[in-house]
Amino acid sequence: MMNVNSKQTIQEIQELVHDVVRTLSVESPDNLFECGQTSKGEYDWHLVGLIGGKEVGKSALVNALVGRPITKSTSSGPGTEKVVAYVHQSQMKSVSNFLESEVPGRFEVIEHDQDELDRQILLDLPDIDSHYSSHFETVRNLLRFILFPVWIQSVEKYADRQPMDLLRQVVQGNAPENFIYCLNKADQLENSVGKEALIELAQDYSNRISKSLLLNQPPTVHMISAVLPEKYDLPKLKKILSHQKGKQEIEASRKLAIRQYGTSLLGWISDQNLPNRVERLERIEEHLGGLLHQRIELPLSEDLLPSIHQDERVEGYLFRETFRARIQQWPIVRLFDSVCSPAIKWLNIGSVGGSEPTQTLSRSVIEKSFSEFGCSPVLSLQASFANCRSRFSQVGEIFAGLPLWEEKDSQICVADLKTRLREALDTSLSRARSVLEPGSNPFGALYRVFIVFGAMVWFPFCQPVLQQYLEEESLTDIPLLIVGLLGVSSLLSSAVFLFVIFTLIWLTVRWRTQRSVSRVLRSLRDEEIESNRGLEAAARDWGLTLLLPLEEEKKQIVRLEIERKRLEKELFAEG
Repeated sequence: MMNVNSKQTIQEIQELVHDVVRTLSVESPDNLFECGQTSKGEYDWHLVGLIGGKEVGKSALVNALVGRPITKSTSSGPGTEKVVAYVHQSQMKSVSNFLESEVPGRFEVIEHDQDELDRQILLDLPDIDSHYSSHFETVRNLLRFILFPVWIQSVEKYADRQPMDLLRQVVQGNAPENFIYCLNKADQLENSVGKEALIELAQDYSNRISKSLLLNQPPTVHMISAVLPEKYDLPKLKKILSHQKGKQEIEASRKLAIRQYGTSLLGWISDQNLPNRVERLERIEEHLGGLLHQRIELPLSEDLLPSIHQDERVEGYLFRETFRARIQQWPIVRLFDSVCSPAIKWLNIGSVGGSEPTQTLSRSVIEKSFSEFGCSPVLSLQASFANCRSRFSQVGEIFAGLPLWEEKDSQICVADLKTRLREALDTSLSRARSVLEPGSNPFGALYRVFIVFGAMVWFPFCQPVLQQYLEEESLTDIPLLIVGLLGVSSLLSSAVFLFVIFTLIWLTVRWRTQRSVSRVLRSLRDEEIESNRGLEAAARDWGLTLLLPLEEEKKQIVRLEIERKRLEKELFAEG
């Protein structure tokens, strides 16, 4: 029975194979999943299966091994059509249930009462090279359950390529150490060329197996003749198969089989050359990154982004919003601003800036900068990806979900850049406004009230009264003084002085606001560059998304290779 750790490791390896297939878009190795060694945990018996092609003498060998005819030998027609199981009487029910679940209606169970073989089930399988699909399907369904395959070939077919290819496929799911190799019809070879040829042929076939399966040493090949059961190596083979293996031997053989199966799966993954694929992806990334740097990144950083920063409407918008908030804190002066603003706009004095909201302004600024941009980002994107695609065939698959060599997809991608820049500009404007927003200092409010109302009281009233007092050292004629203060000339003079004062206050607020806006914009731009925020960061992040499919592909393949090494280590540690 397969232990829990081994089963889990094999399942993880199988899942890794599926991940590799999905990631690389390669054909799934279904033949490996079909031949993987497994077992039915509820059964305590093991299977010995005779595997071979048509007319190699499998049925005759089964009859010779059990000492009586239990299966019919065929030399023509479809050959062996169903599974014949030689089973101890105590295992009849469980074996029948097992075969019914795996090969329903395509088996026959022969009972025996040899207690020394009560846990060993001998199977005669249909021809592995049969032209009948049902025959091959039957063998395929049972291969993964056969722990000890007996590989049979005839002397006249031993050098055929197809049987060796089939053997190589079967061995992927089971350890070569668990196989028994036989060459049948040795009597025919001896009769035609002599006894010495038997040794030579056995050695040659052993070398062929060793070379094909990449074994450390050639395996033993039994030269047999099913029609002469007492001659050649058949008695020795019968002795091997009549010895029922113990539980420890079976467990050791199963571990070897599991390790071989896991090794085959990991070998298939290794054949995909994951490290080489990562290197190719790095070359693609280097080439594409260079193209994008020259055609997209440099023009953006040297032309487009500076034009956005230098757009007068941005500073004008901040000035207008900040000045409006600050001037509203000055009593009376804000009325003066309301009166003067139309004239200011008519004369086009001060910083420019429309009355549109922030989002509208950002969109307008971005669109204007793109319209004045020297090169078309859409065409540059198309050209860069088309160049890379023509040089590296993988690019078409990697960027199948983002084919930027197509005009429509490039337009969508550039639209995304505009959105990112607009959002970054909105954020920058919001941060600048929060910094420039006037505070609520009560002392500042008292100061502004004192200046404004002090001026309104001082020039029309306090200054003339004080002047008369200082000149005459008395205030004798109060009514005359009041009439003088309310006279036309006095009021005009006071109005002129107040106008000058309010104008100075208004100009001072404008000048300080302009300086504050310029200073804050410079400070925020420096801060955004240092903290990876703002327009530059938005453009850089957008540029990274262009290579994102490539990066994800590379990370995924690196992860697959790391996982392969880990599972390989676990597999051999358990073995």
